[in-house]
Amino acid sequence: QMKIAVDSFSLRLQNADVALFFYAGHGIQSGGYNYLIPVDATLQSEAQIEYDCMPADRVMALMDESAAQVKIMILDACRNNPFENRWARAAAGKGLASMKAPKNTFIAYATAPGSTASDGSGGNSLYTSALLESLLIPDLTIDQMFQYVARIVSQKSGNQQIPWKSSSLIMDFYF
Repeated sequence: QMKIAVDSFSLRLQNADVALFFYAGHGIQSGGYNYLIPVDATLQSEAQIEYDCMPADRVMALMDESAAQVKIMILDACRNNPFENRWARAAAGKGLASMKAPKNTFIAYATAPGSTASDGSGGNSLYTSALLESLLIPDLTIDQMFQYVARIVSQKSGNQQIPWKSSSLIMDFYF
């Protein structure tokens, strides 16, 4: 279902000015690549990741191929490997790996590469809660808004979680 949803998303991008992909859930790094884990995944080994999970690079490639002038990927997926205790060895690294942002792309992560993020205590994670709060502030560029997100998350986590971004935007963007 996740792959079908991403394919449907990519078709809707054909005439879009802006492509925005938001993912909140479990993510994992394996072999230096990031994967988004479907809610119904029952991974028994690291070898299953590439077949049963959605490569974040695939989503980025579909966005990059679109006509959208601005591409934004927000990943609230840098959490501990939920399958780690079932595997003989854990996936290569904690959290997500940094991804290269193609031209006119902004990638936002819940935490720094190789780090894990808090799930939070409410209906949303600490990161998503900060994002929702910051989106309400008018007249901020995307960079300024994500600085607010980082400040909130950093403060509320006691500097344990520092959001990260990778950007190749060559213009200002406002939500």
